[in-house]
Amino acid sequence: MGWNMKLWVFMRKDFAPEDRSVDCWIPYAFSQADLKDRDVAGWLATARLAQGVSIGEAQAQVDAVMEQIHKENPSQPDYRSHLNSLKTQLVGPSQNDLLLLFGAVGCLMLMICVNLGNLVLSRSSARQRELSIRAALGANRTQLIAHSLTETFVVGLAGGGMGWLVANWMLDLFLYVGGDFLPRASEASLSGSRSFFLSSSRP
Repeated sequence: MGWNMKLWVFMRKDFAPEDRSVDCWIPYAFSQADLKDRDVAGWLATARLAQGVSIGEAQAQVDAVMEQIHKENPSQPDYRSHLNSLKTQLVGPSQNDLLLLFGAVGCLMLMICVNLGNLVLSRSSARQRELSIRAALGANRTQLIAHSLTETFVVGLAGGGMGWLVANWMLDLFLYVGGDFLPRASEASLSGSRSFFLSSSRP
């Protein structure tokens, strides 16, 4: 006794298919004519690898299946299938560009941290006389540290706010310039938690 039913499967909200314009998928029912016709190519399939199976092992199994199909149908073209990981399929030729961008941003952040550290040390050395006078007037170590931390917090908060505004503007410019050739560029956004951490870690 057969059952006729409709099955709806909802994907998670953060699921990101290769083609972002797709809203839903419907199963394709192969007819007997389709199954017998080996002169059909161009199908794209998405699947999960079994646990412990690498891309190379799966490719070897697919090659064996395709070879068997060709032996059974020698008059048909010798089609082959090529497997890619989802990361390779999405990033593709932009991987080197993304790595270069990541390295450039890392070097820039390193230079900024070194320069800010030098500025803080220079400012502390220049204010030794002021701190000595304040200590002579009765300020204890806790008060001196609290004063320095308050100044650093205000400067960091102001710099973080300005950096947030500039980052928003630069993100729009980045999406306008590189949105066409960088994969999933439309999902780029500023993270509030990371921005707060970077602002609070300023010297």
